[in-house]
Amino acid sequence: MATGCLNVLDRSVRLVLNNWTVLQLAVEQGFGGIDSREKARWLEDVVLHVLDENDVLDYTELEDYIGDILYNEFHTLAEDGSLTKVSQKLIMFQKLWKEGNIEVMEKEICATKPTKLSNYVKQKADHSFDGTKDQDSQTTAVSEQMEGLQIAPSSACSNCQSNQQIDEREPSTRSDSEMASSSTKTDKQQEEDGWEVVRRSKKKH
Repeated sequence: MATGCLNVLDRSVRLVLNNWTVLQLAVEQGFGGIDSREKARWLEDVVLHVLDENDVLDYTELEDYIGDILYNEFHTLAEDGSLTKVSQKLIMFQKLWKEGNIEVMEKEICATKPTKLSNYVKQKADHSFDGTKDQDSQTTAVSEQMEGLQIAPSSACSNCQSNQQIDEREPSTRSDSEMASSSTKTDKQQEEDGWEVVRRSKKKH
């Protein structure tokens, strides 16, 4: 393919990945460390290379490939189904590019409005705020920003187990029996209140 045509594929890849909210959140929150932005640009480059050097792929192959990079480099899992949609969109562009349908690609690029993370967060916050709800509902916007995201505990993920366990203990109260004596009574009550959440994410092979 000519350089100009490759440029169209390049713009397609960057548009799709830059519009992927999961990746944007991972970069903005620094899940990939201080080099998060550089890693995101590197991801764009390697995806472009894969689409350029290979025949039309099955989207599941690309999905696994990107998913591994997202996990290993950003310690993040996309569980909202967006990774599948991103992969399908990228393969659609690859197919159009391989067939030489550059005009169609240009139209797709022009028709796709860039997504800004700040607008996404504001939309979620506005949608989730309702004065008729109780106080707890005011934190919904923050929770929804992270919807579909699961953060791996550390970069050393090779020892992670392929399960996710949540152990939540409700507050419990333990009381000693009243001890009667000729002059005093002693009440002793010990209360334990707390919970622990343990998340383990599997690494793709």
